[in-house]
Amino acid sequence: SAEALRSYGYKGIIKVMRNGTEIRKPDKKSISYVKSLYNLNNIPVILFVGQMNWKKNIQKVLEAVSLLKKRGYRTELILAGQGPHVEEIRKKITELDISDIVEMAGHITDINILDGLYGAADIFAFPSIYDNSPMVVREAAAMMTPSLLVKNSSAAEGIIDWYNGFLCEDNSKDIADVLEKALFKEKDKIQQIGRNAQSTIPVSWDSIMGDVEKRYSDLIMQKKNNKDKRKKILI
Repeated sequence: SAEALRSYGYKGIIKVMRNGTEIRKPDKKSISYVKSLYNLNNIPVILFVGQMNWKKNIQKVLEAVSLLKKRGYRTELILAGQGPHVEEIRKKITELDISDIVEMAGHITDINILDGLYGAADIFAFPSIYDNSPMVVREAAAMMTPSLLVKNSSAAEGIIDWYNGFLCEDNSKDIADVLEKALFKEKDKIQQIGRNAQSTIPVSWDSIMGDVEKRYSDLIMQKKNNKDKRKKILI
C-alpha cells in the first residue's frame, strides 16, 4: 500500500491500517445449499466477489478460465457482485466461449449465501492491483478459502505463496498456471493452505479498534498542533 502511494508521487508519512472483518466460521448447511443452488458437483470452484468493473482485473480471470478449458480442465467460475461493466463482462464470457462454466450470481445480500459461496469455493480469485487490504480476501480466509492475488500488489500484503494463499504475475497465463497447479496438479495441498489462511489473515474489528482510535487521536492532535503553530507565526 505504501509503495502504491509512493508510485503516485505522495511523499508524506504513511501508516497503513489493517482492515478487520466479522469473524464467522464455515457453515455446512450454507455450503450445501449453495452447492445445490449453483449445481456445484465435484468441480473445482473459483470465486470472485466484488464490483463488476474491469479495473478489478476480471478479464484476466475470464481469460485464465478459458485457458484452463482449452487445456482440458473443467472448473466453475462464479462472479458475485454488480457494477458498471456487467454487460461487457457477459459479452466477454460469450466471446471466450466459457458461458457453460461461468455463473454471474449478481449482488448477494444474504450473508448465509455469501458465506456459503466462500465456503464452497476452492480458490478466491482476486487479481486487482488497485485494492488495499480487501475485505473480501479476509472474508474468504475466514471460510478457509485461500485467495489468488497478484504478486507485489497492495491486496497481496500478508500473503505467503503456497502457505496461506497463492501469488501470480499480472497476466492471464500465469493466473491459469497457478490455478492449474493448485486445483489439479497439487490439489491435496489446498485444504491446508485454506486452514493457514483462516489462522493468519482475518482479524476481528474489536482487535484493531484500539489501533484505529489511537491513530485518529494522533491525527487530531497533529492537526491541532499545526494550527497552534500557524497562529504563533501570524502573531
